[in-house]
Amino acid sequence: MAVINDALNARALRVPVLILAAGASWVQAGDSLNYQTYKYIEDGSRMEVFAADVSVEKDFGTDHALSVDIGHDAISGATPCWQPKDGYANEYTTGLCEVANEVRNSLALGWTLRDTLRNEYRFGVSTSQEPDFVSNELYVQGQIW
Repeated sequence: MAVINDALNARALRVPVLILAAGASWVQAGDSLNYQTYKYIEDGSRMEVFAADVSVEKDFGTDHALSVDIGHDAISGATPCWQPKDGYANEYTTGLCEVANEVRNSLALGWTLRDTLRNEYRFGVSTSQEPDFVSNELYVQGQIW
């Protein structure tokens, strides 16, 4: 399991590092470029979680801003569970239930507009994909001063 997870994690890190390298040449003062990652290993190496997120916010003057967020996380391993004991009623044994190697990738894009009164209007789209779930979103948000 560890070899598979290390290969998945190494591949997952390549894309954010390339994005960071490209983004570093794109951002200027007032812009932001963030990279967050974590790796969690449950006691006894039963379960392993890896996540990485890259976000860039680029200002185009004082009235326009673009934000991009790319995320990746993966979970694998096993977790304790109780299984019925063969031949006994209402008795259970503790075992390990396998959790499938599950990967989620996400992408979000947002655009902020500001008017002469400094009110802000945000428009955006996001998508997230897992093996058994797909989420697509549109949003509109306003902040009136």
